[in-house]
Amino acid sequence: MLNNPTYRNKTMKSQNALQPKQTEAQFWKAMENEKVLDMATINSLKDIGGDELIESLFEIFIIDCEKMTAELAEAEARKDMKQVDQILHTLKGSSGSIGANKLYVLSKYLNEGSRHDRWPENESWIDIFKAATEETVKEMQNHARK
Repeated sequence: MLNNPTYRNKTMKSQNALQPKQTEAQFWKAMENEKVLDMATINSLKDIGGDELIESLFEIFIIDCEKMTAELAEAEARKDMKQVDQILHTLKGSSGSIGANKLYVLSKYLNEGSRHDRWPENESWIDIFKAATEETVKEMQNHARK
């Protein structure tokens, strides 16, 4: 398989992953149109455990995500890059696993910088993150009510 050219360079690409030619400003602008939930991931989870599993996972995720977003804002205010990096890494994994697409893309992007001790150039990044969290919570609550 490793020597088979058919399998080389077939990595999955996020819809909004920072491309080499994409500037930071373009990334932030593109985030406005990023889909909030990844229905393929959510439907896969639903296939495994049904609506009860989704409702339970969403409930836990919402509580944890809101708590971690508040902790992220506190760490940012203290300029505690190590804590910011740890929180972003955790949010990246949990949001990707549950289908919170917009938060995943945002957490992944921010975590790439925090991992290298770089703050985002966009000074309002924490406000954008908070808004994405609120948007995700609303979408999850709406989805759970269906």
